[in-house]
Amino acid sequence: MKRKQPPAERPFLESFAEKAGLNRMHKTDHPRFYYLCGAITNDPYAKLKFDLAELYLVNRGDLVINPMKANPEWMEWGKALANDLAILEKMKAIYFNGLQLLHLISGKTEFRLPTIAFIDPPERRFGSIGTQLERAFASNLIPVIELGGAWSPLLMSAINEAERQKGADDGAKS
Repeated sequence: MKRKQPPAERPFLESFAEKAGLNRMHKTDHPRFYYLCGAITNDPYAKLKFDLAELYLVNRGDLVINPMKANPEWMEWGKALANDLAILEKMKAIYFNGLQLLHLISGKTEFRLPTIAFIDPPERRFGSIGTQLERAFASNLIPVIELGGAWSPLLMSAINEAERQKGADDGAKS
């Protein structure tokens, strides 16, 4: 008879999302289409930040483009930035074409115009050149918002928990 294997450890993001109640969020009445923008290069928690922002928005019912998933990790910075700006250019076309069509749509619509969501709270801004370029490129083309409200404390809580977990793992290895 085979011995039952213990359950595999769940990834950090999944367990944090469950504890934080992200899986039980109410859907927004007006879903949006977001492109996530934030520091990557100098942020040791960039992957966590982008994945958590994506999960946060998707669980609200929004559509999300996560540039960390759009660009392979091995891609050099300049090529990744060029790819991101190309995505923003396509979003601009969607935005302006959508605006032109909105007056033709009658009744309630779930039409989602794109928005750039900056996900770095003030306490985690790293002076990212890529973020500054994306902001400058997008701000005259597409609506830009700062992901605020409940986002900043949620992100800081995730980072603090990840640091505690890393410290506990490092202590167990010594």
